[in-house]
Parts: sequence; structure tokens; C-alpha cells
Amino acid sequence: MDPSREAPQDLSEDNPLWDLGSKRKGLTAVLLRGGGGRISPRIKVLPLGRELPAREGDALGDVLSRELGFELPCGGAGFCGGCSVRIIEGSVSEPSPEEVISGVLDRGMRLACRTRIEGDMVIELPELRPIAVVSGMMPKIRPDPTVNYLGGGSAQLGLAIDLGTTNIAGALLDLSTGETLSEGFVRNPQVSMGADIITRLERALRGGGEELRRLAMKGISDLIQKLSIQGEISSILIVGNSVMQALLLGLSVEGLSRAPFDPPLREWLICPAEELGFRWPRALAIIPPSIGGFAGSDALADVITTRLLGIRRPYLILDLGTNAQVILDTGSSVLVATAPAGSAFETSVFSGMGGLEGAVLEARLGDEGWSLRSSGRILGMAGSGLISAVAEMLRSGIIDESGRMRKDLGGRVTLLEDPKIEISQRDVREIQKGVASIYAAWRILVEEARVMPAAVVVAGTFGTFVSYRDALDIGLIPPVPEDGFISIGNAALSGAKSMLLSREAFELARSLLDDMIHVDLTGKHHFPDIFLEGLALRRRQPLSQLRDRLK
Repeated sequence: MDPSREAPQDLSEDNPLWDLGSKRKGLTAVLLRGGGGRISPRIKVLPLGRELPAREGDALGDVLSRELGFELPCGGAGFCGGCSVRIIEGSVSEPSPEEVISGVLDRGMRLACRTRIEGDMVIELPELRPIAVVSGMMPKIRPDPTVNYLGGGSAQLGLAIDLGTTNIAGALLDLSTGETLSEGFVRNPQVSMGADIITRLERALRGGGEELRRLAMKGISDLIQKLSIQGEISSILIVGNSVMQALLLGLSVEGLSRAPFDPPLREWLICPAEELGFRWPRALAIIPPSIGGFAGSDALADVITTRLLGIRRPYLILDLGTNAQVILDTGSSVLVATAPAGSAFETSVFSGMGGLEGAVLEARLGDEGWSLRSSGRILGMAGSGLISAVAEMLRSGIIDESGRMRKDLGGRVTLLEDPKIEISQRDVREIQKGVASIYAAWRILVEEARVMPAAVVVAGTFGTFVSYRDALDIGLIPPVPEDGFISIGNAALSGAKSMLLSREAFELARSLLDDMIHVDLTGKHHFPDIFLEGLALRRRQPLSQLRDRLK
């Protein structure tokens, strides 16, 4: 049997590359060695000492993804730049048109998904350690464990999980005291099959559903190990968007692949945790239903958190992540929409890299040039960094409200020379699409409810680092006062914890589902017009003017 066609053998907890945070240091050298009588080149990973099977003609990205879980954010389509590697020596295919156009060659890199193996070579993989905001603002709750009322036995330890598209975050709880014993996150292993939910939907529809389910369970297993659980778990509550829920449970995603985008989980799932593959025989698994479309139980958990925190309604929630969720809570109803804006701020921008160590979180332009704030050695731009950079470019006249860059700049602005961090005219256009997507979502919700939000609540890792002035100046948020701009961190995990700890929070969730309405933006005839309006980078109309228009 050709070893390159064997099933992946190293998706276990022993694979050091799964724990990106502790075992990948600097640039990892990867050697592809031929010779020795072998027909096929081999990939040796240093300093780990592992050899990977390969064949001449294989796409380098396929080999690295299959054997190491190396991320191909756009699924190998060649447009995102997220699989860039450095070729140190060896024979590979000629650069593809995607590599020439994207500018990756100018940085001395190649796209692994577009590079064919032609013999022995040496490459370097950039160090990519994930970062995420795990904790969120937590309401004050009197412990009254939900599991006690659901027939799950006496409460001991509880596990709350936010199954995100990019990261899986979780918290271990003492249900009797309400204390959070440990919190953490892991990278969702599904990123090796696509960075966004649409790419994963496509993979599932092509027969990859079982593999995606296995990867989701592997990620949760890695998280459980990271939390160092000692003792018996009595209940597990998992929230996530509609696609993540369906893939975890092995449900058909056919309904999510076309209008009206019906999620398969529309009722509460409460069952023995063993039925889902967990090892605790007496634990109860609780998975709240989706709202509609791609809006899942994580949107419900967001509202649970804001309601229990006592934030005055009406307010707008922007949960900014890979799959952005926009929620308008009026008090009498809760309107929810999703906006596929995450990729526009991260993977669709050439220097974008999402929530990884080395990503620029904030960019400022002063008299002496650009100043970049990052979580480590700079490698690329996070979504918040791109938003701040574009806002600075707008304020300084580098771009105008239409997003057009000054002609004398040649279509790109350099923020840093080494490594080369640039924002091109194309990147600005991508960011405009993300801004317009979110603007159209909240604008349509406001028109539907005929209610003006008094505050904007920002949640999620991406949203945590977005500044009020930047969001206001580029039109990402409505013009609320600065004291009405509230950042609460991982609201979805806080909501999941609340539903486990408190019967009151659980009952609130059940009653809220009757008031939550999914608004399908694509079904609105004026969505294209509002989206086009949102492409303009400027402060939005004062709410008083919008209120007059609604009247």
C-alpha cells in the first residue's frame, strides 16, 4: 500500500503540533528527503524528528494538512495567503497565477496549496500560536445547578463549551459553589478543512461530514485534557453556530446549504453524554437549539449574558468572529442576523492572519510613521489591527470615504518593512465588504424592529480589541455615545456557564427562544442597496435622522 494514501495517523493527543501553544517554537524546519533507494520524497519535521509520507506531484499543502493538521484557510483555493511557507532549498513547481497576483512571492514565500513537490526540498513554516479571549464578563448568579432539575443526578462538576469556528473555548465549573475552576481554549482542528463555515459546509456535502465530526470531538477532547479535569462531570453544555452544532452531532447540513437555510437542530437536545462520545457515564449533555439560518445557540448564550448583566435595552450585540452575529434586543423581541464578515477582515486580506500570536491588534499612524501593537513577534494583521489601520488611513487622507487610495502610493501602504506588512487597495476593498456586511445587518434589524439601540455591546475575541473611535469612524457601528460602547469578551461562554449554573438562566433561555427571530438578510429586497451604502467608510447617520426616516 502506498504510504501516502494511508489514513492520517497522527490526529491523536500525542501529535505535538496540536498543542500549538507550547511545542512549536520559532520557525519549524521541514525537510523533504529523497535518496536512499526511496522513490517518493519524505517530509521530515524538525525539531520533532517526524517523517511524513509524500509523492512527487503532491500539493505541499495537502501533505501538510493531512499529516500535521496544517491550516488551509480557504480550503486550498489559493486566494487567502494563509498557507504561506518559505522554500529554503529544493525543487518545486513554478509559481501559480494566484501566487504571482497575490504578492506572496515578493515576501519570499510560496502558497503550500499551490506548490507541487518535485523532489527533495527544505521549507519553513511560520510559528502560528493561537490566541483567544476565553473569559467574558460574568453575571452574578446564585448557584442552582440546572442538572438537578433535568434528572441528571446530583451536581458536581460542570463543563461549559463554546464550539467556535476557529477556537473551542471551555470552562470547568464547581456547580455547588459557582466557582470557575479552570478555563482555556484550543484551536478547532476543523480549520485544516477550511477556515470558515461555508468551506466546511462544502466539505461536508462532498462526504467529509464524518471527518469533520471526528475533528470536532478531537478538539473537545484536547480541551478537556487541557482543563485538567479531576473528578466526575455531571453535566456538559455546548453552544455554537448552526453549522458547528450540526457537524458535531453528525446531522445533515443539506438544509443549511440553500435558502431558506434551515438548521437541523431546532429543539433542545438533552441526552446522556455517552451518546455523544463522552466518557462520563452519569453525565448529562445539554445542547440548546439554533435560532435560524447560521445563528445558533451561541447567539442565545450572548443574549443570556447581556440580560443577566442588566444592560439597559434596547441594545445591539455585535459578536465579531469568523461568523459575525448581529443581535438587536428590544426587550419585547430579539432579532438575530448573521454576517459572513470574519474572512473579509482576516483571511481574505493578504496580511491577515486571524487570532494568532504575532498578529497586529492595533495600528496607529503618527508623525514618525506607523506604530503596531501585537501579541508577539509581528507576522501579520488581526481583524482589529486592520480596522484600526484603515481608520487611520481614512483620518489621514491616505484613502477617501470611497476607499480609494491616493494615486501616488502605487496601490499599497507599507506598515512595516521587516517582515513586510502592507495594506493594498484590494485589501481595503475586502475590509469595506466586511464593514458593509455588518452595517447592513444592524441597519436592517433596526428597520425591522423600528427601535433605535441605545448601546452597542461588542463580544468575541475579534471584537474585544476593536476601539470605539475606529468602529465609529469607518461606520461599523451606529453613532451611540462612547459610554454606550460596551465590550464584554466571550459572551457565548459566559452564557453557557450561566445556563449550567442556574436554573433561572436555563429557564430564561427557554423562554427567550419564543421571542428570538432570525432575519434572513438575503431575503430582503433592499439588502443590496443598504450593502452598497455601507461600503462608504464614514460615520453613519445620527439615529435621530434614521428614526425620522423610519417614521
